[in-house]
Amino acid sequence: MEQSAREALLYMQGNPVTSLLVALVTGFAACRSVASDWKGFSLLFIFIGFAGFFFGQFMVLFVGLKEVIDQIPQFAFLFDLVIGFIGSFVVATIVNFFKPI
Repeated sequence: MEQSAREALLYMQGNPVTSLLVALVTGFAACRSVASDWKGFSLLFIFIGFAGFFFGQFMVLFVGLKEVIDQIPQFAFLFDLVIGFIGSFVVATIVNFFKPI
């Protein structure tokens, strides 16, 4: 588990611009999907996006799907977006659940 977390973090650090772009887009999309009343919290979108992207990459590595995804390198960015959105959706749901009313 620690090895998967380390690899996910190294993957994000290896592509900082791509990671930032994926985190911003997926964080915004996930926050808007979960709760449409969150307005103007761009820092929150980035935080949720990074946490979700890390969580998604960690789960892909932990389950062992990275080898399958690496067989199609042309769609790596698309897979990053999908993985980031799923992870961000989970994180945004948890944040929305514990958000004070």
